[in-house]
Amino acid sequence: MRAWDELSKELLGSEKFTHLLMKENPELSSKYWLVPEGVKLKIPQVSETKSEELPPWKE
Repeated sequence: MRAWDELSKELLGSEKFTHLLMKENPELSSKYWLVPEGVKLKIPQVSETKSEELPPWKE
């Protein structure tokens, strides 16, 4: 069994996309806190954008 944030990091590259992974799989996210092995997940398309980067004064 794996937590949603672990799966997000493994599949999408970051835990910050956990909500998108759960939103893409509502029938599973409402049923499981820990996702059982062998369950097939729908993987959302995600992309890093300039708006998600820190402004120059915060780098």
